[in-house]
Amino acid sequence: MVPGPIEAVDKDALQALIDNQVPEGKTIEYKREIPSTAESMMIPLLATVSSFANTAGGDLLIGIEADKGVPTKLLGVKTNDTDAEKLQLEQVLRSGIEPRLPLVEIHPILIGNDKHVWAIRVHSSWTSPHRVVRNSKFYARHSAGRYELDVGELRTAFNLSETVAARIRDFRTDRIARIHSRQTPVPLESGGCMVVHVLPLNAFLASTAIDLGKLGDHMNTSGLMGTTGWNHRINIEGIVNFTTQYNNVSGAYTQVFRSGVLEYVSVSLLRPIDGEMILPSVLYEQEMIQLLTRYLKFARELELHPPYYVFLSFLGVSGCRFGVQINFPIFHEPVLNEDMLILPEVVVQNRDEEPHEILHPIFDMVWNSFGFAKSKHYDDSGNWRAP
Repeated sequence: MVPGPIEAVDKDALQALIDNQVPEGKTIEYKREIPSTAESMMIPLLATVSSFANTAGGDLLIGIEADKGVPTKLLGVKTNDTDAEKLQLEQVLRSGIEPRLPLVEIHPILIGNDKHVWAIRVHSSWTSPHRVVRNSKFYARHSAGRYELDVGELRTAFNLSETVAARIRDFRTDRIARIHSRQTPVPLESGGCMVVHVLPLNAFLASTAIDLGKLGDHMNTSGLMGTTGWNHRINIEGIVNFTTQYNNVSGAYTQVFRSGVLEYVSVSLLRPIDGEMILPSVLYEQEMIQLLTRYLKFARELELHPPYYVFLSFLGVSGCRFGVQINFPIFHEPVLNEDMLILPEVVVQNRDEEPHEILHPIFDMVWNSFGFAKSKHYDDSGNWRAP
């Protein structure tokens, strides 16, 4: 893979590949030109892209000449309309690979005289293995490049996909059980709590350990470290950031694991009013949007690639009512009867998505739990417009 975000790759970075004779391999491949839309011509491109998705991800660079896999010259592709060309490539990938790839970034890099090198960055997929529709074959990669999966490897790939999904479910289940029994990184106040988990897929595909110094630096620059009134410390899991303790207990904490997983827990949000537990509809949505905004910035800085699974849970909330307005709140009936409200995940496929758009389905489900058809904080265009 070319180092850095794909949108930051320029002519100099491409020339460095040639100067350093970076060969094709597990995460990079070169092609001279964009193939025609004829089915037989498109198969190699689709095979390369699917092979990256089925393995560790990678970059396909179109417009670079190579000799025996070693890049030799920036040729570029004559492109009159980059938007139209990008749209065409996206359509080819959508229709030519099954299941549909969750995240592919396509970026034209100008090298001069209306010529571009087209960079297609493919991320490792949680829905693999993917097959090329036009020949019904599955591909993967090793150090020598692309190869076709045999029956035994296909069976392993399907089993791995199921195993990763189970790991994610088991991680969430274990953390919720620990939080509910107050086995938390810092002592928490009593009462119900909101729990948010953000889990990058790669944390469950391979062993990932981010340097603690780097983890702390990017928690700070992204805003995950909190502001005045928050403290932080290193622990066995990574770094925990928590509100100033009163009577040796905290109202909220953010635990960032060495793998890049985030866990946020807030008791402070669910404050009793007149002896009743209230979930304020505006504040919990606002808090989640801000948290995901900071996490996406954090993930970009650390090059933690999508997809990310976002989970929302409420624990110890039996009898909780819903505060529908922030000022002079209306406490809606019915109350929750369950002690735990465990909601399905949403998946972030692209870091450029707006957090309020990503979270809209989760917010709707919370409102459903209190008897509403959907969140009332979105306008007809899908924009979050809280009072």
